[in-house]
Amino acid sequence: MEPVTGRSREKGRIVIFRLGQEQYGVEILRVKEVIHSQEVRAFPDGPDFIQGTVRSRNRRIPVLDLKRRLGVGGGTEGKQVIMIFDTEIPFGVAVDEISQILNLDLRGCEFLPREIMGEDREESCVGRVAKTENELILIITPEQILTRAEKEILKNLEKTIERG
Repeated sequence: MEPVTGRSREKGRIVIFRLGQEQYGVEILRVKEVIHSQEVRAFPDGPDFIQGTVRSRNRRIPVLDLKRRLGVGGGTEGKQVIMIFDTEIPFGVAVDEISQILNLDLRGCEFLPREIMGEDREESCVGRVAKTENELILIITPEQILTRAEKEILKNLEKTIERG
């Protein structure tokens, strides 16, 4: 486990996306695909954290409401979904806009301090911040977007989602 202060030891390409007014990023190696202009199909009576589903490679994949998870106001404006590699179950996150792919020296990313993240920093999916000339980019850790309980719910719903 990484220390709560200090810098990352990695280099990489980051997919930069917008949620509300904030810029976020995820390492490109964690992105399976980006789906453009496909409507997210509602999932009636689904858990709060599921916005709906999209079809990807002949499968229905759950799309998470990342804005709600991160406390960013407003509904998702765009129709772009970033499909995430996850070791347990595939899922997507709806984003307002994908703006670019940046080559970043992640060793320059700062870990967010406990004063900002609170004692549950290890539970947050945002743990680092990258600084560019013009802005700060909050780096998402995909495997921490869902809690263990939510992953179990998705596993149990996978057959229901696939039939939908």
